[in-house]
Amino acid sequence: MKKNIFLTTLFLIFACAHAFAQCPPGNVTLTTQAEVNQFLVNYPNCTSVSGHLQIGPATQFTPSNIIDLSPLENITNVSGNLYIQNNGSLQNINGLQIETVGGWLFIGGDDNINTNLQLTNLNGLSSLASVAEDIYISYNSVLTDISALQHTTFMPLDGYGLTIINNPALAVCNLPNFCTYLSNPAGSFPRNISGNLAECINEVAVAEACGISLCPPGNVTFTTQTQVDQFIIDYPNCTQINGYVAIGNQVQNLNGLSNITEITVSIDAGNATALVNINGLSNLTNVGQDVQFINTPLTNIDGLSSLTNIVGSVVFANNIALTNVNGLSSLTGIGGFLSIGDNTALTNVNGLSSLTGIGGFLSIGGNAALTNVDGLSSLTSLGSYLFFENNAALTNLDGLSNLESITHDIYIVDNIALSDISALQNTTFGPYDGYGLTITGNTALAVCNLPNFCTYLANSSDTHPRIIAGNLAECINEEAVAAACDAMGVDDFNNIEVTAYPNPVQSVLTLSSSNEISNITIVNMLGQKVLSANVRSTEAQMDLRALPAGSYFVKVSAGQAVKTIRILKQ
Repeated sequence: MKKNIFLTTLFLIFACAHAFAQCPPGNVTLTTQAEVNQFLVNYPNCTSVSGHLQIGPATQFTPSNIIDLSPLENITNVSGNLYIQNNGSLQNINGLQIETVGGWLFIGGDDNINTNLQLTNLNGLSSLASVAEDIYISYNSVLTDISALQHTTFMPLDGYGLTIINNPALAVCNLPNFCTYLSNPAGSFPRNISGNLAECINEVAVAEACGISLCPPGNVTFTTQTQVDQFIIDYPNCTQINGYVAIGNQVQNLNGLSNITEITVSIDAGNATALVNINGLSNLTNVGQDVQFINTPLTNIDGLSSLTNIVGSVVFANNIALTNVNGLSSLTGIGGFLSIGDNTALTNVNGLSSLTGIGGFLSIGGNAALTNVDGLSSLTSLGSYLFFENNAALTNLDGLSNLESITHDIYIVDNIALSDISALQNTTFGPYDGYGLTITGNTALAVCNLPNFCTYLANSSDTHPRIIAGNLAECINEEAVAAACDAMGVDDFNNIEVTAYPNPVQSVLTLSSSNEISNITIVNMLGQKVLSANVRSTEAQMDLRALPAGSYFVKVSAGQAVKTIRILKQ
């Protein structure tokens, strides 16, 4: 009997000791100070919670009198989530010694009513080394310091990631680990930062305090539409791409770039054969180097309407559906060259009406439907050569009438409908790299004896190269142009000042000169004389009502001096 009593007592002692050495199974919820205190009594040796640990009631409507968490100081691991929420009297959490959380960390509340009303800091979590999932800090009305979390690693899950919202006294969020997290793409590393104070007021403020960019580093290449669409998700606050942007042949639109205002290097859609619109670039104002759209099905480039400056070059080539370049209407300068080639549906370049200067060459070729270049009327200078080739419908170059200087050559070749190049008569140019003045294969062009061309041709071909052939009438070859120049008295064309008005003219043209005018001859664009008059006056009038509408040259002679003026008869 005594032996049985001894064994029974021993079993009870062992059972009690074993029970006190264990932790409660599953989740632990503590909503009052009494429950917190009792936990230590019931589980004095408990170091790990196998489920969630909730400190505070589920909602703010259930009163909580918890003020001291030191009875939980033995707990070092929470396998599930850690919730510290809806504690109106809790001023600190200094009693905690938790090192790892296997789920996510939640401090505060999840609605529009502030919770943890007196909690000012998270110093009790300074031992927390890792949170397996998200960190969520919200609606803590007097929380000012979260620096205790600066050594805590965490990873995003369930779309939350790093959430710091509506903590109206919290001004500093640029913890090193938070900064590292924010440097990753938002699509893979979600974040929600708002409603806080100062440098913690939103994601942009935190990123600036961290000294990080909210954009990808360097160049960006989009090979698929999915990558373009994902860009604005990954970088919702990115406005500047610090590198080039390359567009691949599976990209259909650029809507994912709608926040971008600057690309510091280039945008290269060099073979974007699926690209149907670029409206996503509507906020782009500056490109640091080149813009290229080649082999695309674009019908317009309206998405570039905010672009004001391109430091490098612009290429629009082989975009067979492109009908206009109106999207460049805000562009005032191009630092490099402008090349518009093989856009077979392009009818005009009116969208370039604000362009005043091109740092390199201007090349317009292979645009079968282009009838005029009137859109270049503001252009005054080219830093290299002028190139027009194989524009089958182009009839004149009137849009270049304000072009004052071309640093290098003029190359006008195989424009079969081109009949008038007189707009270039006031343009200075010079020989370069063996080309000089090239005018060939323009089978409707009959007049080439522009005063500046004549002056150029008066020089030796050794220093001023020229190729003139395959054109019409007085422009058929170099000899014909030279003869037309001689007939015009080119040597003296700048010796007198003559004004002609009105121009355009409907009926009577008045010519006024500081010298006495002796002869007036009017020729058409084929070089044929249509009117002439001998006068002896500094002012004379010519009745042009019988002439068909069109462009004409008026040659005014004053003694041995000659001045030629181009007019338009309406």
